Amino acid sequence: MRAALPLVLLGAMGCAAPEQTRYEQELERVDAVAAHAVHNERLQQVMRRLGRLEAERLPQALDVSAARRRQVEAVVRISHAMAESAAQIPEIAAGIEMDEGAREEMVDRSRALQERCLALAREAPELPLDEMRARLEAIDRSCSGCHERFRAPADRPPS
Repeated sequence: MRAALPLVLLGAMGCAAPEQTRYEQELERVDAVAAHAVHNERLQQVMRRLGRLEAERLPQALDVSAARRRQVEAVVRISHAMAESAAQIPEIAAGIEMDEGAREEMVDRSRALQERCLALAREAPELPLDEMRARLEAIDRSCSGCHERFRAPADRPPS
């Protein structure tokens, strides 16, 4: 019974591979614009997992460093994916009818997002979980702020 406990806890933490497979399958089915949304959804999932890992009072029988390593790997993967997605925004923005000042702002925000994501990917292995989570939340706020600013209702173009 005691030997099975770590395996049960790993499953409860969401360390199973099928979710990653669903994420990858979803990315294969969408275009560049939709991929950004898929990455953002994955970011939310990773943040929830980090929160659970942070809050858990895990028994000593569980190798916490292995669980943390898996979470860091997930953060690095999603950070790289978000950076890649952000790198595509200037090209997408070029094809949208909008004010030139707004386009420049969108491009600037996308470059800043890309830089934050790449920095997180580089630094994640050394960060405490709470700092990693704070940076993920800042990235999420950045995405949401940009979406609120530039996603206009269908009846009016972005300004």
